[in-house]
Amino acid sequence: MSGPFRVLFVCTGNICRSAAAEHLLRAALHQPASGDATIVVTSAGTHAVVGYPTDPPTASALRRRQVDPAGHLARTLTAVEVAAADLVLGATRAHRAAAVSLYPRAVHYSYTVAEFARLAGSVVSRPGTGPECLEALLTEVRATRGIVRAADPLDDDIADPYGRSDDAHGAAVAAIATATEVIAGALSRATAHPGP
Repeated sequence: MSGPFRVLFVCTGNICRSAAAEHLLRAALHQPASGDATIVVTSAGTHAVVGYPTDPPTASALRRRQVDPAGHLARTLTAVEVAAADLVLGATRAHRAAAVSLYPRAVHYSYTVAEFARLAGSVVSRPGTGPECLEALLTEVRATRGIVRAADPLDDDIADPYGRSDDAHGAAVAAIATATEVIAGALSRATAHPGP
């Protein structure tokens, strides 16, 4: 792994779930929207509403969490983007499958958001100082796949709130926020400098 560690979130339109996940993970990592970072967070959609900002009800749900959704513009998921990522996180199993269909090697580093949070929460990250520590985290998470399972496979899918009520948008953002806090914790621990 060379350069920054790249996390790519995927949903359908890239205006609700993946957009929210991008903003929430950046916030949990205390990152600005741009600038140099050890971890680069982006998002895209399988059927993106290209050039559109975050859907207003999702944007409102993010603001209620003190997360600013400004500056987001929806983009279409491409094979190049999937290949360049170190970690691909789909809103649902179908989004994960879509990413893998574009770049089959991504099967080794693609999960749903909820699945990766569950797996990452079950491993003990050893602190380190570079990208190799994030690679080690992914290796540990991959080893737990199939062992730490969801009670129901549907638990790994975050429902699409698009066109639904404000409560549906709030519920989707809440589910994503819970997952991204766990993910941010795992990534942060993996890159933390070990103590004396």
